[in-house]
Amino acid sequence: LDFEIILVDDGSTDQSPQLCDRFAEELPCVKAIHQVNQGVSAARNAGIAAASGAYVLFLDGDDCWDERLLQLLDQQIPQQPDIIEFGYQKFGTDENHTPVLPAVKTAGMTGMEYFDAHKKMNVMPIASSCTAAFRRQLLEDGGIRFPTDLSYGEDFDFHMQCLKRAEAVVSIPEVLYWYRMNE
Repeated sequence: LDFEIILVDDGSTDQSPQLCDRFAEELPCVKAIHQVNQGVSAARNAGIAAASGAYVLFLDGDDCWDERLLQLLDQQIPQQPDIIEFGYQKFGTDENHTPVLPAVKTAGMTGMEYFDAHKKMNVMPIASSCTAAFRRQLLEDGGIRFPTDLSYGEDFDFHMQCLKRAEAVVSIPEVLYWYRMNE
């Protein structure tokens, strides 16, 4: 598999900047970006701007991916979908969490068809930027970025911008993202 990892240090005050630089020095697939703290949207936008791969994925610093994620995405890439959706599971608290999977199974609906199919089921698509791979060209052609003026809901805004422009959405009905619950 061919991939790049872009680590965005958004003004960390711990040892994260040094750790990012060490990874970038030791691994050719890793790029480190450092910026003054501007928040999650600006950090993700910096990552998009630095990306050169065909698809962009987001991973928050305290979460993790299923070990099969890249392999399963690689199986979908020959179809060249604009968005590849997958499920997530919360973890890290004593309570049990139900896995959240894409409600609509698709192998190529447009983004708006995908949204409408969810609407007919009276559910929303998973609107997290961390539970999908986005074709970088979709983001570039549409000028799609995270809004930096929102303190919450930025994922939903970004995701809806992508769905509006997507010509093909593919869903993988498996948990591939692990979302850590913190107090």
